[in-house]
Amino acid sequence: MPPRQYCLHHECGKSFVSKYALKRHTRTHTGEKPFACDFDGCKYACAQSSHLVAHKRTHTGEKPFACDFDGCEYACTQSTSLKVHKFTHTGEKPYACDFEGCDYRAAKSDHLVSHKRTHTGEKPYACDFDGCEYACSDGSALARHARTHTGEKPFACDFDGCEYAGSRPDSLVTHKRTHTGERPFACDFDGCEFTCSDGGALVTHKRTHTGEKPYKCDFDGCEYASTQSSHLVAHKRTHTGEKPYACDFDGCEYATTQSSHLSSHIRTMHTGHFNQIMKKKETRVFDYLTTAGFCFERELYISYNCFDTNKASSRIDAVLEFPSRDLRVLLEIDETQHDGYGVACDVRRMNDTALAIRLAGIGANILWVRFNPDAYSVDGQRVRTPWADRVVALADILNTFQPSKPMEVMYMYYDTLGDMPAICGDTDYDQTIASGVSCIF
Repeated sequence: MPPRQYCLHHECGKSFVSKYALKRHTRTHTGEKPFACDFDGCKYACAQSSHLVAHKRTHTGEKPFACDFDGCEYACTQSTSLKVHKFTHTGEKPYACDFEGCDYRAAKSDHLVSHKRTHTGEKPYACDFDGCEYACSDGSALARHARTHTGEKPFACDFDGCEYAGSRPDSLVTHKRTHTGERPFACDFDGCEFTCSDGGALVTHKRTHTGEKPYKCDFDGCEYASTQSSHLVAHKRTHTGEKPYACDFDGCEYATTQSSHLSSHIRTMHTGHFNQIMKKKETRVFDYLTTAGFCFERELYISYNCFDTNKASSRIDAVLEFPSRDLRVLLEIDETQHDGYGVACDVRRMNDTALAIRLAGIGANILWVRFNPDAYSVDGQRVRTPWADRVVALADILNTFQPSKPMEVMYMYYDTLGDMPAICGDTDYDQTIASGVSCIF
């Protein structure tokens, strides 16, 4: 047997059976890439000739390695990629983590390398954009992150008429399922029929069964926890006051903590079509109340001329009077939880309206009922309450509520954290009002 060839690079010590294998390995230390692509305009270069052969197939479109499992049409440019692909059929995961107590296994060796960094905390891939401190354990994650700076979206949908483009190939795969209707991820809890198009959504969904909330707020004294990291990011802004999503319509100063709220704001405040949809939802609620025998005044105009404020008036969707309980109900149908309105403006409007009513000589206790006819969540989990149940609960509140303060607010089917509407945790929410807030969900 010929003597083994040892790497003399500092502290390496690896050995090889041939001089060629040693030479190829040495390039991992020197960074040498002698094999360059000769296609016009291509700057690719690599350390191994086999890698260059595989790379050139990205230009020619050649995919000589085909999967031989029945019904599978997968083909690729490298035999190693085919080997890894076949693990998706067999379920084999040959690469196991050797950290004590860890059961992680992977189909690819590089996935195991990245995983081990979750134990060591190592993040060798750092963003080089000025002022950005992002670092990660995986080179592909860094490439995806870089696109948040460049705006590059190289993965485009090829369905006719669709202009979608994404920054990640897996995002494109998930998007295409909106065209095909495919929902390959199914919940395996007994009796649950949930399916979805995205594996991450299935992981999040399963937490509705287990009660797991792994994302915890680290602000002193805050016990908030959620099922999704994005919910935690948005929640932390209630501590910091940060509102990074600002409306760019001329003269509009709206800003919010979540991009979804900004989208809703633009739809509700700057498009006419959505206003037509809102009116239909209002009408549906008031048609039910009429049938149930309630008397109310629609579209009540409240003037603020008698005191100093930055608005002249307000319009209330409906007002109901209950003299026997010394109660005046101001009913608002808050489509999408009025997330297109600023919290500070919304609270000021309630205060100003109550003051205008008092100055007009009306002494009855005031109950604001803020009724959301749209989707909502409880502790971060989406809840489905049938329309019929919602309006029956609204009628019950109108029939039975007994006032205990001069002004109270009842939020119905708003996002809720604990036993309180999530809106009350906003830094702009007036805490003198919050003491008189309750909710139905």
